Amino acid sequence: MLTKSNDKITLPIVGQGGYGFKSIKQVEVIRKGIELGANFIDTAESYVGSEEIVGEAIKGMRHKVIIGTKFSPQNSSYDGVIKAAERSMRKMHIKQIDLYQLHWPHPEVPIEETAKALKYLLRKEKIKNVGVCNMTISGLKKVQKTIEEKIATLQMEYNLFDRNVEDGVMKYCKNNNILFIAYSPLDKGRIFNTAQQGKILIELAKRYNKTPSQIALNWLANRSTVVTIPRTNSLTHLLENIDSTSFSLTRDDANKIWYSRTKPVLVLPKNIRVSSCGEYRREAYQTIEEAKSNPLNFVPSPSALAKDVVKGKWFNPVRLVKHGKKYELVEGRVRYWAWVIAKGNVAIPSMIRENWE
Repeated sequence: MLTKSNDKITLPIVGQGGYGFKSIKQVEVIRKGIELGANFIDTAESYVGSEEIVGEAIKGMRHKVIIGTKFSPQNSSYDGVIKAAERSMRKMHIKQIDLYQLHWPHPEVPIEETAKALKYLLRKEKIKNVGVCNMTISGLKKVQKTIEEKIATLQMEYNLFDRNVEDGVMKYCKNNNILFIAYSPLDKGRIFNTAQQGKILIELAKRYNKTPSQIALNWLANRSTVVTIPRTNSLTHLLENIDSTSFSLTRDDANKIWYSRTKPVLVLPKNIRVSSCGEYRREAYQTIEEAKSNPLNFVPSPSALAKDVVKGKWFNPVRLVKHGKKYELVEGRVRYWAWVIAKGNVAIPSMIRENWE
């Protein structure tokens, strides 16, 4: 398995994403991946049951595995970070976490406080490296300044549908030798968004005798600092993911994918209907009053995120499906309400999904 490195960490180009690790049947798949070189396992305390499955899978193989896990926003306080790390280690039966990551920043907890806890865990050798997820460049710099150590990785969504990181944080990672971990690299199995993208991937798959998903993973991994963590419960798909590094796209073929990019647009909130059955059929608020009162206890809450919107901080576009002249909001519903609370009916940055089921 090919790897990418900086002066802090070495990761395989294809690792294993741990979201959805719930069944003991997953153990066989994880262990096979480790044997074949996909030995970076990325999980999180919020992935219910995942850390326990990882702990079972790595028995007798700990020395071969790079374990990354993440603490949740509600545990971003100094004590919360330390306790979360201890819980994760107990669940996985390990004495040190190789890569400990801030899952999402909490706008109501100073990032410096969170970083001080990470610095303590580094000093006590409870964790080996610090990574951050879903964070702005300014936030990343604050964490790095406080822990007085280089950040090893930045993890954000990156796939053929959502390429918004290319012009900002990905360039920063390249210039500062930080590995970029791409989560949802196959866009939760959708792989491509537009008919044009689909046609290109199918043509290239035939040319290289690979699958469209292998073409997509290969293209992503060709970015200089990018490693991918596709998730799968299937041994067949695991082998397919690992084999995605066994060939090289020509520059012309890579450019065909590059120029098929889906770009963000601006849509007025009044033209958007909040879906009651969006991604993973999670519950969602239907009114601004519900969003402000936050009865579902989202952390961070829409009102807390709205403060960041007012300050002009990074805002990941919401995802919409178009129906005539109207749109249905299917992903990013907490962000949507944060935007509406902060800006009213000002047009919101959006990505339009064409491939949505």
